[in-house]
Amino acid sequence: MKLKNLSLIVTAAAALSFTVMPQRSVQAESAPKVPLQLAQANQQLQPPRIQLSQQQQQKIAQIRANARNSIEKVLTQKQRDQIKTAMQSGQPPQQAFAALDFTPQQKTQLQQILVSSQQQMEAVLTPQQKKQLDQYRENVRRQQQQQR
Repeated sequence: MKLKNLSLIVTAAAALSFTVMPQRSVQAESAPKVPLQLAQANQQLQPPRIQLSQQQQQKIAQIRANARNSIEKVLTQKQRDQIKTAMQSGQPPQQAFAALDFTPQQKTQLQQILVSSQQQMEAVLTPQQKKQLDQYRENVRRQQQQQR
């Protein structure tokens, strides 16, 4: 159960980080020795490229800022320092966040913050954008089931 809750928190943190970002033209760099199967799996798990209007971008930026502020209030100073140190050493934010030891109360609070912010961000999306997001989530679920 602990692993499931932590997994939900990490998944939500990842979703909060990049689920509905403004469209940007980004090309991923790939190492030439990466097996094709691994490269294809990574491509399938890439978040959807959802075109957001300027107004949507602003609303989502505000939701994300509010969520970050709320999360920071839940974390102890030691936890904030651990994240900062990990990120300065090049660790991705999701990994740094996942490495923390949370109290049961923190897990509950973080889960509430992340679920709430995700719902708020989704409320900003159009039906077509929501459909793209749902398709991405379904692909992730299928990918996870195939790996089991």
